[in-house]
Amino acid sequence: MLLHPPGYICPKTPIRPSLQALAHDPAWNIAPWINQFVDIRGERYGSSPQLVSARMMWDEDYLYLSAGMQETHLYATQENHDSDVFLDNAFELFLDPDGDGHHYFEWEVNVLGTTLDLVMDKPY
Repeated sequence: MLLHPPGYICPKTPIRPSLQALAHDPAWNIAPWINQFVDIRGERYGSSPQLVSARMMWDEDYLYLSAGMQETHLYATQENHDSDVFLDNAFELFLDPDGDGHHYFEWEVNVLGTTLDLVMDKPY
């Protein structure tokens, strides 16, 4: 039984990836894929019904994220930055530097490219 999402050891990249080549850039070869995703509300709500995988790496200036997703029925209605993007089909990234579930960072993007970014001071 998975009690919380798995951790991920994010490697430091010696080479900044090209933003034009995206996921095909050889710089990504150092970053392992993760494909174990669960609903933030807990395992009883299930996981993504279709394929989702992601990988990350960082350098002194940026955190890089590459994600691949398959979804049959995409929808999105949120068009304004920091709107309720979580109501749409969206990819959500949660960063919890000390792993305690408090004071974590959240970033979301829907299929329209609308983003939401925030800092949470307590668990969801």
